[in-house]
This record gives sequence, structure tokens and C-alpha cells, in this order.
Amino acid sequence: MTETLTEQIYYTLSNGVKIPAVGFGLHRMPEGEVTVNSVKCAIESGYRHIDTAWAYHNQIGVGKAIKECIEEGIVKREDLFITSKLYMHRMSYEETLDNFQESLEQLGLDYLDLYLIHDVDRTDADWKIKNIDSWRAMEKLYKEGKVRAIGVSNYGIEHLEFLLSKAEIKPMVNQVETHPQHQQIRLAGFCRGQNILIESWAPLFEGKILKNPVVQDIGQRLGKTPAQIAIRWNLRRIGRRFTARFYQFKRIETISGAFLTPRKIKRNNIDILQFRTFCQHFAKLRYRYFHGAPGIRF
Repeated sequence: MTETLTEQIYYTLSNGVKIPAVGFGLHRMPEGEVTVNSVKCAIESGYRHIDTAWAYHNQIGVGKAIKECIEEGIVKREDLFITSKLYMHRMSYEETLDNFQESLEQLGLDYLDLYLIHDVDRTDADWKIKNIDSWRAMEKLYKEGKVRAIGVSNYGIEHLEFLLSKAEIKPMVNQVETHPQHQQIRLAGFCRGQNILIESWAPLFEGKILKNPVVQDIGQRLGKTPAQIAIRWNLRRIGRRFTARFYQFKRIETISGAFLTPRKIKRNNIDILQFRTFCQHFAKLRYRYFHGAPGIRF
């Protein structure tokens, strides 16, 4: 069997679309050769979900990398799962359609696999109106087959409840920050009840989780790195998926923290999906208060 991350584990969205459990995120990745080389290396390493956004300003590089990988026979378009996001300051019916089309053109694609509303502008008194107007446009794009799944990002329960009360089509994904020091327990429970998949960004808490003594101890007991433990926790915990963000010229800083070749990256990441954990290991994460995160009970 070909060792790709997609074949190892994936989740099925509420509409039946399959989404890889492991994604490659491009937040803060600069446009240009850094993005092109990093995305190509990620695809060669087995990543099949590429997560970008209009606000990241790197979609042209992502599209170039995808095109080159397809032309070189590394992957087929149908094997990839491409996500982009609507810029939260362009939330209206027409602007949503325009923003989507701009993303398609920059990426050089004729459809997206997942399109998300990037965030809610909580300072905008008209956020509810804009939210619904944008969602109507998202529903239109979905019905026309221009995107295979639609969802939101950084939505709390309040925002989801309002959207669900007005939407014809439920969001299939809610991409939010989750990691052992920010578990989003209530939000996760709400999303599970609505059949909305939680997608995790910042699964390593921007590297802070690597220094957590509990995570380090579990890693030592299992012979794994703290990063592998944190990401495996996300996968095990209520079926979350995550996007990882690592980059360097022609190589990727993997979740182990080392610069590795695509072959080693593939083996390292597949190991995350395959190694077994037990309840007693993650119980230490669930029932502990972490320093620097008061009020978050695990």
C-alpha cells in the first residue's frame, strides 16, 4: 500500500465528503519560492490537504506548487483536498462570490474542496447580517458544485447557533484553535451534536506545548516526541483533524522539530497516525490545570 497520510486516516464530513486527518497549513508563509518549495515538499511527503486563505497572500505560490506536482506526476488533482477562506472584512453576498473567484484564479483551480468563512468580526455591530449574507453565497457556491464542502473558522457557540438558525445548509467544518492547553470542550461537544467536524489550528500552541512537562512525560513513556503526543491527542480526542504549519527552503521542519527529507517526514507523520495510546496517558491531560492557562480544565 502506498504510504500516504490520506490513506492512513481520514474523516467523513456530514455530506459524505472525505477529508484527510492531517493537513498542511500556510498561515504566515510568505508568497514566492518559500511557499512553492514548501507545498511541493509537503505533497511529496504525503500531505494531501493544503490549507490556505485569501488573507494569507500566498495562494499564487500554492497554485504553482500544485500545478507542478500534477505536471510531474506526483499527484492528481482529485487526490488533493484544497481549502481556502473568505476574508472576514469582505463579508457580503457579492463580496463572498468575488473573494471565492479570486481564490480560484490565484490557485489556478476550477473548484475547491473546502471553503470557510475565516472569522467573525466581533467589533462589527452588523456581524449577524453580514454572516448570513455571506453564508447564502457560500450555499450558492456549494449548490453549483464550485466547492465540495463549506464551513466556518473561529466560530464560538453563539455564532454557530445564530448561523444554524438561519442556514439552509449546515456548516460541515469549524476550524478553531485546539491543543491540550486549550481544549474547547464545550464548543467541541456542541459541534459534535450538530455533526460539525472540529478542525484544529495551532495544534502545538505555537511550540509552547513542546515544553509542557506532562506532555513531555507521556512522550518519554511512549517513546514519542512531545509534538507527536500533542497531535495524536488532537486526533484521538473526539475525532479532531488538524493542520500543521512548518516550512523551510526545499525542506520542512516536521513535528519532531528537525529538518527532514520528504521520505523521513512521511515516515514520521505516518507514525503519528499509527502509534497506540491508552486512556491512562491522556487522562493526565484531561484532569490537569496547566501553568499559564488558568480556568482550562482538562
